[in-house]
Amino acid sequence: MGMENTNTENTNKNNINNEVVAEKVESGSNQTGQTVSSSSNSSELPEELKGWSWAAFLWGGFWSAGHRTWIGLLAFIPWIGVIMVFILGLKGNEWAWKNNKWESVEEFKRVQKKWVKAWFIVFVILLLISGFGIAMNLIF
Repeated sequence: MGMENTNTENTNKNNINNEVVAEKVESGSNQTGQTVSSSSNSSELPEELKGWSWAAFLWGGFWSAGHRTWIGLLAFIPWIGVIMVFILGLKGNEWAWKNNKWESVEEFKRVQKKWVKAWFIVFVILLLISGFGIAMNLIF
């Protein structure tokens, strides 16, 4: 008898927890109360994400493909690409937020920082390679 009571109590607690989580997800926040984005999201861009997107500006079409922002693939077209990277810089955060599912604003920021760090790493490697090439031409 005591065992059945415990099982019933646990089932009731699980049902209540599931209802609370469902309410939070429907209202646009996750279990920690952070803002959540979804691919069918029509919600506004969170205030802290408004502004310039260095990741979108630096990576252009590559960033666009990675964030399902297909208009940004215009960055691969000569001359148009020069203009498009500036548009991506201005609108990139908004487009990436709306076109993808994000657990939180913090996750979004973390991903964008990784894109910028990757760009700097590639830039430094290319700089070193080109410097080595120039040095070799000067020596020989």
